[in-house]
Amino acid sequence: MPDRIVIGVCTYNGAGRIVPTLEALVGQDRLGGRVTRIVVVDNNSSDNTAEVVRSFARRHEHFPIHVISEPRPGKVEAMRTLVRATDEPYMMLTDDDTLPGPRWAAALARLLDDHPRAGIASGPVKPKWEAGPTRLARIYVKSLGDQDFGPARVCLDHPLTFLMGASLGIRRKAFDDSRWMTDSRLVARTGKSLECGAEDAEVCFLIRKAGWEVWWEPDAPMLHCIPAGRQTAEYLARLRGSICRGEPKLHWIALGADPNWGAHAARQAAVCHRRYIKTLLFDWRPTRRRIRLAERKGRLDGWMSLAAELNQGAAPAAGVLTAADAHRTPP
Repeated sequence: MPDRIVIGVCTYNGAGRIVPTLEALVGQDRLGGRVTRIVVVDNNSSDNTAEVVRSFARRHEHFPIHVISEPRPGKVEAMRTLVRATDEPYMMLTDDDTLPGPRWAAALARLLDDHPRAGIASGPVKPKWEAGPTRLARIYVKSLGDQDFGPARVCLDHPLTFLMGASLGIRRKAFDDSRWMTDSRLVARTGKSLECGAEDAEVCFLIRKAGWEVWWEPDAPMLHCIPAGRQTAEYLARLRGSICRGEPKLHWIALGADPNWGAHAARQAAVCHRRYIKTLLFDWRPTRRRIRLAERKGRLDGWMSLAAELNQGAAPAAGVLTAADAHRTPP
């Protein structure tokens, strides 16, 4: 019997944006009943998200939609709740600001069917600009949500390649083997915070390290809605700073296990400190200065944090940057 499929949506204060996503999901090809239900995890919302979803569900009884609550803030906690609350062998995951194409879930499921070692898959994600886009939004569109690995199915085997969390098809056996539920090392993104938010990358890395494959399926497209508020220099600086802050730990998760990683992280922190000071002193281009500084500071903080975690108080070698040195800036 073909594997059953659940569609999961994690949402925080999504009352004003989740209905178009649900409309797109109830229009999915259900593969003759294999797609069993939609499960929405309401992640500590302070608005009426749960009521909006339940009202929508009553109007679409042909496609079972369930709402479960996770009071602990953070996308990681919401994902863990979704996994615990479901048992379908295939999990299709998306966010509350997407518009999946009608064959999105079916295409990802067929890829998992066709490739028994495929543990996780994704498809094209393109921006749907609700305003603009601004010049800065076009420059940083990849960070806002734009994914394309080409026109053909392909196994993504580079250890640092990952898929967007807005569009994931996951084989539960591969997910279990990854031990992400217990071994996740990243700080969860919470509420409006942009901190880290790299659970999608970590899931891909751990699934690949567990011996499963990461795949690209071009026939599973979706749109990612980007409002005007995400196109400002202020928002993009916060976003890019957070992404760069998470990069060092992601590199360690994907490539680590070498006992010299602590020293490597300290050396990288020293390099990032020099680059941050150079940008602070000499990069006065007005349009992107704020964002570049956030990126430099994010990488510096990320490498310093990883070095401190891995070295755990060991005396630094000669010439290695200390935490106090890293955050010291010229008067």
